[in-house]
Amino acid sequence: MQVSNTSVQANWRECLGGDIESTYQHFEWGIGSTEGNSDILGFEDVGLSEGARVDGLDLANISFFYITLRAWKHDGRCTEEEYGFQ
Repeated sequence: MQVSNTSVQANWRECLGGDIESTYQHFEWGIGSTEGNSDILGFEDVGLSEGARVDGLDLANISFFYITLRAWKHDGRCTEEEYGFQ
């Protein structure tokens, strides 16, 4: 993860490992001011991308935020991972 006052770049390939395409249907990510929330960046479907980037954010006055990754498997189950940043 790379974070600045205006952008966030995330790469989840190393976190998930294995053959992504055979295990997962798609990924969603969001950024929130509290755990599980997506008030900074609403959850966005990024397909099977191994990462994502968003620019144009205003994080300068936010002291702590969370990135949430939802990994949807082919059988409909979802695994959710959260990462906190200061």
